[in-house]
Amino acid sequence: VEVLVRAGCNTVKTNANGYTGLRLAEVLDKPAAAGRYRQLMAQHSQLMDATKAGDVGAMAQLLDGGASPDVVVTGRPLSEREHPDSTALCVAASNGHFAAAMLLLERGASPNQPTGGCGEAATTPLVLALSIPGNLALVEELVSRGADLEAASKGITKLRGWTAFHY
Repeated sequence: VEVLVRAGCNTVKTNANGYTGLRLAEVLDKPAAAGRYRQLMAQHSQLMDATKAGDVGAMAQLLDGGASPDVVVTGRPLSEREHPDSTALCVAASNGHFAAAMLLLERGASPNQPTGGCGEAATTPLVLALSIPGNLALVEELVSRGADLEAASKGITKLRGWTAFHY
């Protein structure tokens, strides 16, 4: 559980039987795993809230406590620009929170981890950063850290098929 969540996997993705990892842990009577799932999901939800608010202090505490900078929190659109399956870096980028984005990058967030997680990309932090006027410093930082300039957005109607060049 710990390794997969820290790697950024979608914690509420279901298998062919409709079970999430948490539900499967409950069905298989693995209380320790189920408890850790709940704890990590709550921690990551708090990280998203702190990122949305640009609260770098709270973010640092949550990251120090084990929250993953690349985890995907599902089903929580935080604004009209954010995909409901977002990473904290995508939330920071789409809200123009440079300090929050820098903290996440310094703590290991990938500049290429898309919304959607585990390969179900909707869009990247770079495309989201480019969609906000005045976000040039973050765009430059993402590019300097290896953001994929050719990654095309998927899933968000307004930005579908757009790459960094389209901005």
